Amino acid sequence: LLLEGLAAERAARRIDEAGISELERLCDVMDQAYEAKDLLGALRANRAFHAAVHRAGGSAVLVAHLDSLWLRAGAVVPIVIEKSLHERFVPKDPKHPHRLVVAALREHDGKAAKRALVCDISWAADVIVKHLA
Repeated sequence: LLLEGLAAERAARRIDEAGISELERLCDVMDQAYEAKDLLGALRANRAFHAAVHRAGGSAVLVAHLDSLWLRAGAVVPIVIEKSLHERFVPKDPKHPHRLVVAALREHDGKAAKRALVCDISWAADVIVKHLA
């Protein structure tokens, strides 16, 4: 959680319009995958979104640590995406954490970007813990 939040905070200081556009595109791709009930497409778009935020933070060391954590979580992330497909998805929802991250980054608001990304990861962690219990 802390590293994802740090990446989002750093990204808010560094991201440009091209980076914002890419994150918006990835949100749209994820929406399309959800609408099509395409689990693999949603997984790919979710991972690409987080990776783009990580890279926008501009720290190769932070990206390497986050990549390692994502590789470890890879086996359980489909649980979260599948739950989202069936219970949580609202197309183009401006309150979806990814869209909130994009809005915060557009305003260069590091605290709001961090809060939104930590909310996204926290929700996912709760789903995983409940599923494995």
